Amino acid sequence: MFLRFIVPLVGLSAALTGCNAPNDRTTTAPAATEAAPLVARPGTPQTKVMPAEWSGTYEGTIGGRYAVRVQLRQEADTLWRGQYYYLSQGKLLALRGRRQPDGQLLLRESGSAEARLTGVFRLQLAANGTLGGTWQDAGRRAPLPVQLRRSDGSQPRLCQLQLTERTYFDEYAVPVVRVADAGVTRRLRQRFAIETVAELSLAELKEEHDNLGADYPQGYHDLHYEVGYRDNCLLSLTFRSESVGANVNTTYEDVTVDLVTGFELDILGEIAPERQQAFLTEGDRRLHQQIRGYIRDEGGVDAESAAGLNAQVFAPESMFIRGDTVQLHHNVEFEELSNFEWKNYNHQFFAAFSAAELLPYLRPDSPLRRLARPTARR
Repeated sequence: MFLRFIVPLVGLSAALTGCNAPNDRTTTAPAATEAAPLVARPGTPQTKVMPAEWSGTYEGTIGGRYAVRVQLRQEADTLWRGQYYYLSQGKLLALRGRRQPDGQLLLRESGSAEARLTGVFRLQLAANGTLGGTWQDAGRRAPLPVQLRRSDGSQPRLCQLQLTERTYFDEYAVPVVRVADAGVTRRLRQRFAIETVAELSLAELKEEHDNLGADYPQGYHDLHYEVGYRDNCLLSLTFRSESVGANVNTTYEDVTVDLVTGFELDILGEIAPERQQAFLTEGDRRLHQQIRGYIRDEGGVDAESAAGLNAQVFAPESMFIRGDTVQLHHNVEFEELSNFEWKNYNHQFFAAFSAAELLPYLRPDSPLRRLARPTARR
């Protein structure tokens, strides 16, 4: 059995390169919005319930002509994070900002791993749920008007998914995803590019592959993926890669994408704020049910490790949908955790919910509500 560890979905993967904004500048964006961290601690998992009437996914324009999709999430009382992309390019730009005393949302746009400022949004929520305001580039040229309308992700859509595969150097496979929406297709072309998934350039990947033919092969050995769900305009994948060194390490990365918007889904972002405490408590119960079974059945778990496992507080790191089951993986951490145990335990434990069980916790506009619909493969 391979030793295993997880690359978290939340705040995931390498930075993506380039995006042409209204002033034709080129930028580089982080791959995904980070979720508010949950710190494991003794007792019941807790999260602060906050009003989030602005949270959600929006579609609209900048300057009346540049089509964009925007995703916003509240992270603290006044702190907001988000991401957006131009439909003509498909490359993500990160957003971070605060609600101002006058109610305006001020968001700084960064287009590189170094968080270099590339623009500023000033937005106001209207009574009908739309967002309006301005966008201004870092050079402080004349601001452009912004108009955004909320997208209800819970409704069924027609995606016309085409899923094929591309393999590099006979070792490294990534999905090629095409849907009816050209903007989403461009977004997912960026997300599932081999450079993004492997976090290596093609030249570096070839060098890694060539090293495998040496007398003492080392390097990035294999990359492939499993499709767990591909219906109702949702796509859920698990990437599995192997690297060879002193040991063989197996890495897993879970990715679940809304094929309507092109955004990846983070489970805590899909839970209604007023239901998050109940959701975390139930997830904790299910996680510990699995942990107790593991300690009972696995054998060889010493008292110190058992105590560390029993002290876990549910904090979902990634999500993988397999059929009717949503697996929410928990990253095990405790003070006495050895490197061997760390590799063995991670991606081993998860809280599992059926679509029907998850439904009461979801936001009204969550794309995950589509899981409760009959499969359509559209």
